[in-house]
Amino acid sequence: MGEKPSALVLDPCPPTLQRPDARPEFPVRYVPFNGPALLSRRPAASAPGRPRVVITLGTIVSADPDAGALLRSAVDAAERLGAEVVVASDRRTVPEDLTRRVPVARWLPIGLVAGECDLVIHHGGSGTMMSALACGRPQVLSPAFLDQCDNAERIEAVGAGRVVERSYATCAGFEQAMREVLTDPAFRLSAESLQAEIFQAPPPVVAAQAIAEIARNVHVSP
Repeated sequence: MGEKPSALVLDPCPPTLQRPDARPEFPVRYVPFNGPALLSRRPAASAPGRPRVVITLGTIVSADPDAGALLRSAVDAAERLGAEVVVASDRRTVPEDLTRRVPVARWLPIGLVAGECDLVIHHGGSGTMMSALACGRPQVLSPAFLDQCDNAERIEAVGAGRVVERSYATCAGFEQAMREVLTDPAFRLSAESLQAEIFQAPPPVVAAQAIAEIARNVHVSP
């Protein structure tokens, strides 16, 4: 027997970011949630003219043997551009020399922190990507596997960021991408446009009501 069609498919992706060949589904607003975490205090404003960037490689990528080199390349590039750097990662996966150079937080709720930064540098995970967009922030992504490559491709395609392929994920590769995104206001404008699309989507309560209505109409055989 063939699979039954879904009664409802929720789509939190902003229309512009969605793949052109995707079927229209029930839109729902993306709400960042990075676990039960709170900021202990609001980050202080960065120095005038000095951009602030947050770098995170997520849970899986941070445990990769090559994660330290990738992180060091991104930090080196950001520092060469004169940026204020914050690394959001498990301290056990961060090379010791980096912990002496830049602030390293064990984990940060990206949905809260991204709004205090000018750029989010990450691995292409959907949660980090969407959290950054919900804050209207452009991105530099270096994907490796799973959905990361598709996410990065779409971000670059709509002009909300740049991709640094792993084969070019050197200090020079990151520096070029970061410089372009930080100096060209078109990237920020594109990210803010996607942020507006996110907030124009119906809130989750509307989706919950739609699911409840479907449940009420389901007939269960005795």
